[in-house]
Amino acid sequence: MSIPLTVELLPHENKAAGGLEAEPVSRRRWLQTGAAILSALTGVGYATSAGAATRVVALGEVDSKVRRDERWLQRELKKALKAELARIELPKAPERYVLSVNLTQLFTKQREGRDPKRGEAESTAVISAVLRKAKGGTLHAILRGKATAVDSHVPAREIELSALHGAVHSALRRVPDAISAG
Repeated sequence: MSIPLTVELLPHENKAAGGLEAEPVSRRRWLQTGAAILSALTGVGYATSAGAATRVVALGEVDSKVRRDERWLQRELKKALKAELARIELPKAPERYVLSVNLTQLFTKQREGRDPKRGEAESTAVISAVLRKAKGGTLHAILRGKATAVDSHVPAREIELSALHGAVHSALRRVPDAISAG
């Protein structure tokens, strides 16, 4: 969430380019600007705390051991994680948790289908996740998810996305049980 802020120079910093004095900023305007910034930041603080109070699990670090030049993979991983966290029903808990996720494997191989003219692609994704307590960072659970997607006449990227979403679902479906157990 970004808030556009207008920054004005303080009266003692109010120099125009080239070192010449610019018109001084009135004390009233300076105070109004400061009050506006303070109220905007206070509103952000309340909005953040209200959202954090209802969320039992926050998404922490998201990384990938799968090294590719394409940025779509990291973006899709984060999008899949956020969607899955929003979808699953989390139990109420006195503590808050942070979920850190790593895509450990994503590979695609071509295989021959039943029809020799029609080849199939098979993608496998493996996710490793750590659920830790927000206060203190104590390890609470280690989760792993794996999924394989097979299809034909579909671009390999779509098959990889299917495998990625399946692995995310497989890993995160255990989060409610881990929270309830702890």
